Order: sequence, then C-alpha cells, then structure tokens
Amino acid sequence: MAAKKNQIVIDLGKIALTPVQRQKLQNEIHKTVAGQMGAIDAANSTSTPAKVGATPAAITANIQATFTNTNPGVSSLTATLNSTQKTLSQSGTVSFTGVQSGDIILVQVDSLGSATITIDVNATPAQMNFPPGSHSKNFIIN
Repeated sequence: MAAKKNQIVIDLGKIALTPVQRQKLQNEIHKTVAGQMGAIDAANSTSTPAKVGATPAAITANIQATFTNTNPGVSSLTATLNSTQKTLSQSGTVSFTGVQSGDIILVQVDSLGSATITIDVNATPAQMNFPPGSHSKNFIIN
C-alpha cells in the first residue's frame, strides 16, 4: 500500500492489534506529531503574536556536551537558538541568554564516539544521548 501525501505507513511486523488498539495507536501518533509540528511551526513563524499580560522572564540556558570514546577535536556540537549559532569542537558548555518558554534550541552533533548533551533549564528532553555519527534534535524550553 502506497502512502498518500499526508500519510505514513508503519509496518508492525507480526504484532497483531485489535481495532480498538489500532485506533488508540493512531490517535496517539496523530497527537504527538501534531504537537511537534505545532512547535516547529511556532519556531518558524516570522510574526510574533501580541502577548497578553506580563512578558515571561528571559533566562540563560547552558548546554553541556560530553563526548566519550573519541579524541578531543574530532567531535562537534552546534547549537542554534533563533539565528544565533554556537559551536564546540570538544566536550564543554555553550550558553544562550534571553531564552524564554516556547523557544526551541536545535542541537546538531557529529562525533566518532558517543555524545551526551544536557541542558540546565526546564526543557524537553532534559538530556540527549547519541551513538557515534551525525545527529540532530531539539530542546523545547518549557
């Protein structure tokens, strides 16, 4: 079965689902994808909606990268908040000021070894673990 433009197909192999289980799985996938797409759309929006009430306090977010099973200088982390990029070429920390709830920090890792990336503010996820290779993922600030 070929997927339509707005459809994905997931082969569950030998896992048998009842109609109720299938519908529940589809609902959870849809809810998760819709939430992530909403966060991406908000980050890509060029217009800022008018805020009602007090402006949330801006904070400083520190992102710690720890590269293991590799030599210093052969791994990298690039973190991007809005149009600001910060890069590490070995284990260390980068900081962003003016971070607010709802901001998304893109993390790109390229390492011959394993990488553990953590953030010191309330974010989802709070920690990322990567095997060797090139990876990217977002911290969504809560």
